[in-house]
Amino acid sequence: MSQYAGEVTIDPHDGGPIERRPILACGHCDYHWVPEPGSGRIRGFCMLCGKLVCGRPYCRKLGCTHWEQRLDNLEAGKPLDFRPITVSTSGLLIPGG
Repeated sequence: MSQYAGEVTIDPHDGGPIERRPILACGHCDYHWVPEPGSGRIRGFCMLCGKLVCGRPYCRKLGCTHWEQRLDNLEAGKPLDFRPITVSTSGLLIPGG
């Protein structure tokens, strides 16, 4: 399950080598970043939705609500952190069915 959102090409002006680096996207707010191991930035993984998260304060404040759901909430006049309840009915035994 790769969560790479694409890649960026870095072409330095001083004639150095051209670099291609992967870009990651936050599963909650769709913020994009280039991963830099050892940078000291705190990123994370959401155990509710199973996606990488950016760790920015704005994103942490709203919690596990996908950015598309936030847009739907905004259009519907609901709170930004509203999450509809979803239930799986697979394997459900229905009497008389």
